[in-house]
Amino acid sequence: DICFKCYFGGMDEDSQFLRNSMCEYAIGNGMKIVSSEVINSEIIPDQIGKKKVILDVRAKDEKGRIYAIEMQRYPT
Repeated sequence: DICFKCYFGGMDEDSQFLRNSMCEYAIGNGMKIVSSEVINSEIIPDQIGKKKVILDVRAKDEKGRIYAIEMQRYPT
């Protein structure tokens, strides 16, 4: 929920590292992600006390290729 957004959506070095690592894992082609930024983020209330979080991320690998990745966290 809000922790997911804070961890992955921040502008600090720790958030950047987490986003880059998740993008590398999601892409799975072995390329190193050198930068990433959150394009937009949503917190959607599904029910009282539960939320779905969506982050749209633009990532750039070491060869300059751009990736558009949607990260989601669904309530459990």
